[in-house]
Amino acid sequence: MKKIFYTIDRVIPVNSVVLTRDKTLPKDGYSFFVTDEGDVIGKFYNERAKNYLEEEIAKERKSGKIRKVYLKDYPCFPFRAAIEGFYGTPFTQAQRKDLLSFLKKIRMNAYIYAPKDDLYHRDAWRNDYPGQTLSLLKELREEADKNFIDFYFAVSPGKDFCYADDKDYLILLQKLKAVSACGIDKFALLMDDIQPVLSEEEAKIYHSPAHAQAALANRLAKDLPKSAPLLFCPTDYMQNFDTPYREELRKYLQPETEVFWTGYNTVAEAITEEDGEIVKKCFGREPILWDNYPVNDFSPKKRIYFGALYNRGRYLYKTHKGYTANLSSLYECNKIPLATMADYAWDSEGYDAEESLKKAVAGYFKGCARAGKTFVRFNESNIFKKRYPVKGLLEKGNFAALDSLYAGMENALEVLKQKAPHSFLEETQDLFSAMKYEADLYFSLRGKREIDRKKTAEKLNACRFSAADNSFLKYAAEKACLDIQTEEERIIYRSWKI
Repeated sequence: MKKIFYTIDRVIPVNSVVLTRDKTLPKDGYSFFVTDEGDVIGKFYNERAKNYLEEEIAKERKSGKIRKVYLKDYPCFPFRAAIEGFYGTPFTQAQRKDLLSFLKKIRMNAYIYAPKDDLYHRDAWRNDYPGQTLSLLKELREEADKNFIDFYFAVSPGKDFCYADDKDYLILLQKLKAVSACGIDKFALLMDDIQPVLSEEEAKIYHSPAHAQAALANRLAKDLPKSAPLLFCPTDYMQNFDTPYREELRKYLQPETEVFWTGYNTVAEAITEEDGEIVKKCFGREPILWDNYPVNDFSPKKRIYFGALYNRGRYLYKTHKGYTANLSSLYECNKIPLATMADYAWDSEGYDAEESLKKAVAGYFKGCARAGKTFVRFNESNIFKKRYPVKGLLEKGNFAALDSLYAGMENALEVLKQKAPHSFLEETQDLFSAMKYEADLYFSLRGKREIDRKKTAEKLNACRFSAADNSFLKYAAEKACLDIQTEEERIIYRSWKI
């Protein structure tokens, strides 16, 4: 949330730069001003903020001179994380290292290790991590430190954890202490996507599943060596209303523990300030928003989301401790939407989704930003924003505009194939194929050329991914009697105003 108190449009030679720590600033915040003599006086909250401050001064300083300015900058959300919390193939070690560097670049400050398909994290949580894996975790923690990123290790034992005696607890504690020996001192307990049912023995001890989970979280918070509060994902992680589960959690979970929620729905079309006020009361504390974007492990599964974050209240930070982006298993494809989410987390009051997306696209698609913008517009999230360029033109019968639209798609794909990052092209190969097949089909039908119906349908159906607007594919299936499989759109549960 940058505040420029004054700027004088003249530059003066830099005489000295003096930076000092100031704990009265907001977390991760910094400020600096330039005196008449050219002395740059800067203050920073912590080492991470010092890094931000040095970057800011470097941007202002040119050829040994600097303009006379006084500014202060700090984030709306003090906790700004990316979580590897998806179902699917976990990231590689190299991808995680790259992610930590990217998080530093976009001013996020935490990474949460929680891949659902890491067996040791969830399904086989009782098993100790192999020594080699622990070494890799230690390596990641060290890399996180270099990038001023807080490293959180999460475990998800809720599918079959026994609360009735100490056996499972001691197994879990031993596992986490082995992780702690790698220098990791920040933890998360995730109890999402489970059946919250107590056995007869457990019911003799605890009033409810929420009571049992709270007792487990409280005990871990007490017994684990840690430098930050325990993070906790409850079983009732969505809903913007109170539940019996939340009543029990509010009663028994110690107040220091931070609690996640995902909005009124698992993937929320919008989250308002009113939602924030309600959920703060439901949990008896300010929650951390776990935003399920750009993750794509839900239906429809043939989508990759490249668009900006939309429909999040400007003042949600007033009722939340933090903000977390849940990534997809397509590592490289996360970077553009994640950059916009980072902009929101830093300055939600001033967040402009379109400007943020423009900046993210230009930063990622260097030398081919125009093609990148075209590609992204075909692959935004219809959950946030209803954009159907093809549908609207089809309904109007505006085929001249459709000619231009599909020609633009084809051109963008060709440019990106030549200039986009190789890792991006690898992950989007199927999506590129689907878009190219769709454009080919359009021009074939437009030119009344003969098509091989069976082969065309087979090629399209074999693609793992497709673009956001499948209106033409539905049109073609009907007009040309093609057996093309298109998924139904996700139902929007409510309207909103942000």
